[in-house]
Amino acid sequence: MNCSGGWVQTPNMDRIAEKGIRFTNCITNSPVCIPARLSLATGLYPHNTGVWTNQQSQMSENQPTWMQLVRSAGYRTSLFGKTHLHPHIGDLRDREFLMKTYGLDDVDEIGGPRASQHVLSHMTAWWQDEGVWDDYKEDYRNRYENKAHIARPSILGLNYYADVYVGQRAKSYIENYDLNEPWCCW
Repeated sequence: MNCSGGWVQTPNMDRIAEKGIRFTNCITNSPVCIPARLSLATGLYPHNTGVWTNQQSQMSENQPTWMQLVRSAGYRTSLFGKTHLHPHIGDLRDREFLMKTYGLDDVDEIGGPRASQHVLSHMTAWWQDEGVWDDYKEDYRNRYENKAHIARPSILGLNYYADVYVGQRAKSYIENYDLNEPWCCW
């Protein structure tokens, strides 16, 4: 970013940085997704969680997390969206037990854009019910399979975007939650 001394002109990011907070001394514990996110969840380095890759790696169910601490302090803990605390394969709904073990009471996990073409979740089940999932999978294949990346609009309508889905699920949860009870959402 130009505002951090970089030579590339980044006027839009510079405006966001000017009005927000810039973390100038932060690093990630790993350049790989699952190990980095597990470090965030546990406060441990990847070599202490035993997870070094995104493939076929899973942290021990006995490993303490900050979500467990928050829950033990009397908070209800919820997750809406992508955590990537485990490999995104098969049906994410079948891994909700693992997320609960990690300290999350309510789970509505989704895969990322690439994973959502073959990984099942509450969101892809909704897409299937709405008749848009097959179109999404076909569009994704046509967009990226042995082709150069070309930016173009999604085949999905705005209300089917993953970000909108996550926001709507959290909004619905909040609207039905007893606001007198402590709550923490990831």
